[in-house]
Amino acid sequence: MRSLRVGMLLAALAASACGREKGTDARDAEPPPGGSVRLSDGDVVMLVTQVSTGEIAAASAARGKLQNPEVRAYAERMLAEHGAMNDQMRSLPVKGDTVSRPPLQFALRQAVSANEGALISTMPAGPAFDRTFIAMQVNGHSAALDSLRKWQRMVQTPAVRERIGGAIPTVEAHLSMARSIQSRLGPGTATGPILPPPPDTAWY
Repeated sequence: MRSLRVGMLLAALAASACGREKGTDARDAEPPPGGSVRLSDGDVVMLVTQVSTGEIAAASAARGKLQNPEVRAYAERMLAEHGAMNDQMRSLPVKGDTVSRPPLQFALRQAVSANEGALISTMPAGPAFDRTFIAMQVNGHSAALDSLRKWQRMVQTPAVRERIGGAIPTVEAHLSMARSIQSRLGPGTATGPILPPPPDTAWY
């Protein structure tokens, strides 16, 4: 059912992209080959901040239920290091505008975070909960790392490119740690498949 909802959202976003009126925004320029949508530097700043905000929200919601000491320590690290990443992104001269016209990926990431948040809030504490949280972290950080690498090549502002370059090793470390923990805990959950990460690479 969750996969069906994501599929419906993707279809709606695609329809929205096709029906968007032309204007002066960089995303209104002729799209590159393949029908993808251009992202401005402000869009990228917004999305990088959203990635960290989602990780902070998940770790904050889960840490009261986590029982495995290693997983709890991981969640605390996510709170500290993604919080620092957000502070660094907000200090950039290029700002992300989430109100007037967020990029298409923003709504999809919101939907994924909402579904993960609902699972975290309703699933009882226990070994399956810890495994589910780590599975989410592996999925989320794998998608984030792929996106950060693409966004770094895309942006035009040197300060934004440098800041994303500094964030990439941190996310690489988070992913490596989550995979290592998962190898010890096991990937299985008691609730069925984990919602897949947002397929935002479809817009590049």
